[in-house]
Amino acid sequence: MCWDKSAGVPNLLQVMLFCNNNGGAFLREDGKECLINQPRSREALQYMQDLIQRHHTAPVPASLQQPNADLFVQGKAAWGSFGPASVAAYRRQLTFEWALGPLPLGPGAKQRTTIMDGSAWMALRDGANREEAWELIQTLVSPEYERAAADLQGYVPARRALMAEYTATEPPKNAKIMLEASDRTYLLPKTPWAAEADTTVAPLLGELWAGKKSANAVADEAKRLLDPILQKEFSFRTD
Repeated sequence: MCWDKSAGVPNLLQVMLFCNNNGGAFLREDGKECLINQPRSREALQYMQDLIQRHHTAPVPASLQQPNADLFVQGKAAWGSFGPASVAAYRRQLTFEWALGPLPLGPGAKQRTTIMDGSAWMALRDGANREEAWELIQTLVSPEYERAAADLQGYVPARRALMAEYTATEPPKNAKIMLEASDRTYLLPKTPWAAEADTTVAPLLGELWAGKKSANAVADEAKRLLDPILQKEFSFRTD
């Protein structure tokens, strides 16, 4: 197996996915507390480390001579973890038969969930060129744009009808799983400190995947480092 093509090892988004699908969570819903030290989340971390270090079903970091190489495209991995945005490119690139499947459901979870991630569009009320901005927003949310973005970039349409249209085509087999997953979407916790939290926890996760620290030690340290970041005051500045 291999992780997302942009990461030779699991990234934070994948940690969130595995935690959620084991009945745990990485952050509290309001984004103000790290929950990686909770039992179900600890189990998910341990499972991910075991895939690499114990079961050897995924490459150990030291063996990744090309960290950004897409092993799935190269036919060197039977299972790849990637987001829907990769589907459009894979439809053009892959010459072998492939299908989509869900993450494994851990014993602590009642149903699978996915994470919604992507772009959002907005126009400032007091910004310049308001008419032009509004025209642009209308274009970006139009069915025509959604269909083109799906075909060219792998953007999964927000409109249910267009999503059904997009997932009805092959390859891959079982593309409809994207439509089914939309009913079980987990919204990312609302925190302005996501980037700082990601940067802070990345070295800890690196040590976990390399087998240099245990899942319990990483969970405790991540909790200690992230809570003060997540609880900082935030004010939106327009100047």
